[in-house]
Amino acid sequence: MAASGAAVRSWADLPGPPGWPLLGNATQIKSETLHTQLEQWAEYFGPMFRIKLGPQKALVVSDPIWVQRVLRERPAGFRRSSHLAQVLAELGASGVFTAEGDHWLRQRKLTMAAFGPDHVQRYFTTLRNCAERLCARWHGLAGQWLDLNDEFSRYTIDVTCALAFGTASHAIEDPQGGIQPALRSIFAAVAKRMVAPFPYWRYIKLPADRKLDAQLAKVNEYCRQMLHLARQRIDQDPNLAAQPRNFIEALVAQQNLEPSLATEAEMTGNVLTLLLAGEDTSANTLTWAVWLLHKHPQHWQALQDASYAALHGEHFPSSKQQLDDWPLLGASLHETMRVKSVAPLLFLQNNGPCVLADVSLEADTLIILLTRQAGMQNPAIPDAWAFDPQRWLNEQQGAAVKQASLPFGAGPRFCPGRYLAIAEMGMMLASLLRNFKLEIAPEQRHQMPEVFNFTMQPQGLRARLMPRDGAPRTAMQASPEGLSAYH
Repeated sequence: MAASGAAVRSWADLPGPPGWPLLGNATQIKSETLHTQLEQWAEYFGPMFRIKLGPQKALVVSDPIWVQRVLRERPAGFRRSSHLAQVLAELGASGVFTAEGDHWLRQRKLTMAAFGPDHVQRYFTTLRNCAERLCARWHGLAGQWLDLNDEFSRYTIDVTCALAFGTASHAIEDPQGGIQPALRSIFAAVAKRMVAPFPYWRYIKLPADRKLDAQLAKVNEYCRQMLHLARQRIDQDPNLAAQPRNFIEALVAQQNLEPSLATEAEMTGNVLTLLLAGEDTSANTLTWAVWLLHKHPQHWQALQDASYAALHGEHFPSSKQQLDDWPLLGASLHETMRVKSVAPLLFLQNNGPCVLADVSLEADTLIILLTRQAGMQNPAIPDAWAFDPQRWLNEQQGAAVKQASLPFGAGPRFCPGRYLAIAEMGMMLASLLRNFKLEIAPEQRHQMPEVFNFTMQPQGLRARLMPRDGAPRTAMQASPEGLSAYH
C-alpha cells in the first residue's frame, strides 16, 4: 500500500504534538472532545501525524485516499483496535462489531440477512407504529421543554427491540426511559477508557465504575431475557427455526443448528451490540438533523411546506416509496450525517508490518481514521463544512459528496443496518415535520457542543413541540405483550 516513488518514513519521523514521558499525549486529550482535538491537530500537522496514548503509538490519518484504502483492506489487512475490542468485551459487548476472521464472517452473514434492504418495507409497519406512539406522547407534552435526543432515543430503542427481538421495550411510554440511561453510560465508559493512559478499572473500582457495573447488570439481564423469550418461542413453535421473524430468533435458531457458532456470552454480546448500535446512532443523527435544519430555517420550511404533498395528505409515511420520492428529506439526512457524523473517527490496527502511503508501520500499530475530516477534503465539494442538503441533489456535487461521506464506514465492514437506519430516521423526521411546529431553546439555536461518547452526540437539545392544525392526537396501540403490532 505504499505510495509510488515515495521515500519511506518511520512513525517517529512524522510530525505530531509533543507529549509527556510515559503518558504521551493522553493528558492533552479529553474523551468528550477527542474527535475535535484530533481534527484540529490534523489541520496543523497534516493528513498523517503521530500521537502516543500512554505506551501505545498511534498514527492518525485524515487523507481521504488512505482512509478509503484502509477501510477497503479490512479485515485482511486491518482489524478493529484490540484495545477497543477488549474494552467492549469487559463491558459485555463482544459481538459482530468486535469479531474478526472466520468468526466475523459467520456473524456478518447472519446480520446481513436480518437487515438487508429487501426487508425494510416489511419493517415499515413497526417504524410507523413507533413514530405514531412517540407523536402521541408529544401531544401530551405539548408546549413543554423536552430533551430531543432523549425523545428520539425512546423511539430508536423501541424500533430496535421490536425488529431485532420481537418484543416492545415500551421506552416511549416509560417515564424512566427504560434502559436508556444504562446504554448511555456504556458509551461514555468506552470513550473514557479508550484514551486512558492506564487501565486502572482492572485493578481498582472507583464510584463511577461501581455505578457502571450496576447499569451493565441491568442491561445484561435485559439481553438475557430477550434470549430466553426467543428460545421459548422457538420451542413452542418449531417452524420459527426455519422462518425466524427477527434477528434474535435467527441467532438462536442458527445456534441450535451449530452450537459452536457463539458462546452464551457472545450471544448476549450480540444482543447488547444491537441495542447500542440501534439506539444511539440514529437518535443522535435525528437530533443533529433537527438542529441543523432549524439553524438554516429555509431548509426546514421547505421540508415542512412539502410534507403534506409528500405524504399524500396522510400524517405518517405509509411506505418506503413515499420517503424515496421525497428527495429533499433524504438529502437532509445524508447531509446531516456528512457534517455531523456520529462516527467521526475509527480505531483500527494493522494485522502485520505494512507501508501506509509513505509511512512504515510495525504490526499492531493503532491507526485512527478521521472519517469526517477525510470527507471534507474533496476539492469537488465547495464550502465543505457548510450544511447544504441541496448539494446532494446537484448533479456536479452529488457524486462527490456520496463518495466522501462515510457515516456507515466503507469496504467489507460497512454497517449492515444502514438501510434500516435511513428508513427509521426518515420515518421519524417526516412525522415530526408533518405533525408539529418546533421551537429550539434560544441559547442553543446557533451553538451546539459536540460530545464524543464513543459516538458523537449533541449536548442535550432542548425544544418544545406544538401540534400543527389537524395533527392526530392518538396513536395505534401496541398489544400488551408487544408482539402482534410488530409482525
